[in-house]
Order: sequence, then structure tokens, then C-alpha cells
Amino acid sequence: SSLPGVIRASYAIRLPAQANEAGWADDFSIPGVAPPPGDDSFRIRYDIVGPDYFETMGAPILRGRGLRETDSPASAPVAVVNLTFAERMWPGEDPIGKRVIMGRKSRIEREIVGVAADGRIADLAEPPEMYVFVPFAQMPQGFALLLVETTGRPESVFGPVRARIRGLDPEVPLLEASTLEDHRANVLFEQ
Repeated sequence: SSLPGVIRASYAIRLPAQANEAGWADDFSIPGVAPPPGDDSFRIRYDIVGPDYFETMGAPILRGRGLRETDSPASAPVAVVNLTFAERMWPGEDPIGKRVIMGRKSRIEREIVGVAADGRIADLAEPPEMYVFVPFAQMPQGFALLLVETTGRPESVFGPVRARIRGLDPEVPLLEASTLEDHRANVLFEQ
């Protein structure tokens, strides 16, 4: 059931513009696209996100769809790529339905189901770079950032959200709580 003041929620392993934590990178092969000279694959950063991630973060999906509850371990592996990825890999073509192969050892072929607007990956001054989003359920991790969109002051839901998580599983360690406004202020501190 929903909590008062909460519009929607999702999760991810990283935030936009998270500097040196800007996302893990992996080797990607793109069927029909030659890798850079001297390489046998593309090295591309990615995020692992939950259902409704793009809606919760206010990140537009430009083509296709975002990631859903139905993108599960039992369903076909999928990914959302950003606009820069789509334009570099498949210029002038529809990227929806195209495939990428992720990983070098355990190669997983993923179908592209959506194209997201470019966002900031490491910092606000960087040029756009290729980026991939994969469903958390298909690549589970032992940690995540819970992302909550609120109607009022975000701090007002910190306590109720912590209580709800403890009620679901008291063994889950809960670390720092913060707002995206605070995150943005940290990102812009030097400027």
C-alpha cells in the first residue's frame, strides 16, 4: 500500500551526476556494428534500475518504453539505451528491437525496448556519452538506492519510508537519507 506524501518509488545502484561513482562499465558487442579500432567490444557504462525508474526521476523516454515489473528473471533480457547510444550505434534507424550483447565472459543478449533522453552521468560539464539501463530484477545486487517522488517536503517521508522497510525486513541495513536537491547542491559545490 502507498504511504502518504509518496507519489511513486523506484530504485537504482547510482544517481545521475554521481562523479566517480558514475556507473559500472562493461563490454558491449553490437551485432552489425564494428567496435573501435584495436578493440573487440565497446566499453560502456550502465546503471541497474527498478521498474518506474524513468518516471520517478522525471527522465523522458523518447521511444519505446521504460522498464517494468514484467522485466523479470523469467522474461527475455532487455535494456533501455540513451539517445547518444541510439544515434551512434544505429544512426537513422529505429533502435527498438535491436540487440546488444553485454559482458565478456557471461555474455547476455539484451533487446532494446526504449530510448531515454541523455542525462548527466558523472558531472554536469561532460559531453553526452553512451549509456545503458538494465532491469534490477535481471541483474540483482546486494544494495540499492531507494528513489522516492513526493508531493511535499521530501524529508517528511524519511521516517515513514524507513519504518515501512523495517516492517518488511528488519535485517536490511538502512544508510543515509538525502534529497535530490542536496545531491544537486553537492554536485554544484565547486561551481
